[in-house]
Amino acid sequence: MDESLLEFVAHARDRGVDLPTIRAMLRAGGWKDAQIAEAISAQALELPVPVPPGASSARDTFFQVLAFTALYTSVISLIVLLFTYVNLAFPDAARDSRYVTEWAHGTIRASLAALVVAFPIFLIVWRALLREQARHPDKRGSRVRKGLTYLSLFVGAVTIVSDVITLVYYLFEGELTTRFLLKVAILFVVTGAVFVYLALTLRAEGEAAA
Repeated sequence: MDESLLEFVAHARDRGVDLPTIRAMLRAGGWKDAQIAEAISAQALELPVPVPPGASSARDTFFQVLAFTALYTSVISLIVLLFTYVNLAFPDAARDSRYVTEWAHGTIRASLAALVVAFPIFLIVWRALLREQARHPDKRGSRVRKGLTYLSLFVGAVTIVSDVITLVYYLFEGELTTRFLLKVAILFVVTGAVFVYLALTLRAEGEAAA
């Protein structure tokens, strides 16, 4: 908390200025209501103003965004990596060429590099967040965390539905190949695993908060 703000509130109270007037003066000076309330409570009360459930600090927001960014990077890298292996294992004679094979090897290296870096970051940050929530149960209701989780669930649900629609479409077309079926299975399993994990995590946090 800003020391000058505390000093001003203490000085104003010593001079007999009432709290509404102090609040109005500070607002006119550009101070935010949360800062004013914190300073007044520090001077007039023995306890600070409590933080409401779901409120997130800049630090919490940073680590939540970092964790989900690392998760997205890991999932996309894994899917691209597996797709590329499928392309190499089941080449399309009509389209694949030496250039495509060389490009696939480059894609494998890039995907592995992203996965090796992003996935450990996700594990470390996610574990730290879970420990933080165990110590401070009120953080389970973080709006940032819930927002990112629901966004991830939405993207996962859309991906799974699109995957099934594509499968049914090519089934009607009669163009189901081993290469295509493997890619559909990869997308369904990876996306489905992330969807189930996040859904169970969200449910467990909701039950713990109840």
